[in-house]
Amino acid sequence: MDSRHSQVESSLLWSKRLELGVKVLDKEHRDLLAGFAGLGLMVGRQCSAASLQKRFQHCFELLLVHLRHEEELMIRYHYPLYNEHLMSNSRLVKSIFGLGAQLASRNPPDDLDGQVYALVHDILPHHIDRVDRPLAEYLRMRGVR
Repeated sequence: MDSRHSQVESSLLWSKRLELGVKVLDKEHRDLLAGFAGLGLMVGRQCSAASLQKRFQHCFELLLVHLRHEEELMIRYHYPLYNEHLMSNSRLVKSIFGLGAQLASRNPPDDLDGQVYALVHDILPHHIDRVDRPLAEYLRMRGVR
């Protein structure tokens, strides 16, 4: 997969409204969107199951690293909505893990590209805006930029 395509796709997806004002979180979010956007391009091009799985695994690992990083920040700065945030992250992981299981299936669903599209254009941006934004606001109040 040519990473330039996913970079172009993610630059089209990224907007100022998704920026949270915490550089490290913004970078990780951009990377996640780019990774999953690249996966979407691969699904659309009907790439091999092995290459789709490899790309998905890379994206899933990015997600897990990001969520661990968020958790470290929540603990370090005593985030009061820690439990709620973890529950939302857990739902996100479960949803994305389900997508990975479908990618690994011998007979993936016909709407797989639509599911990846929804992840990139709806699910991840919604999570960033509704779940991560309050965390970022809290962190910025504590001087994290």
